[in-house]
Amino acid sequence: DLRVGYTFVDNPIESSQEQFNVGTALIMEHILSVGASYRFRQCVVANVAYTHGFQSSLSGPYVTPAGPIAGTNITSTTSVDWITAGFTVQF
Repeated sequence: DLRVGYTFVDNPIESSQEQFNVGTALIMEHILSVGASYRFRQCVVANVAYTHGFQSSLSGPYVTPAGPIAGTNITSTTSVDWITAGFTVQF
């Protein structure tokens, strides 16, 4: 079996809140996945999948309790690739 998937998610983090998001991962807005399964026997299936999260960036000013500091900018950029593999054994 072959499968392909695409996910789109709006980034809920606004530019004005970027300063508070620097230490955490960005939300991946566009994700593409492909995978396959192979049945070795009636009760044993191997699964493998590749997923790519396309590069996403968010920028905003540095904000203090008194408000944003003019001329400052914080940018976070991220992307991701991963492979997942496993076996399903049914008894």
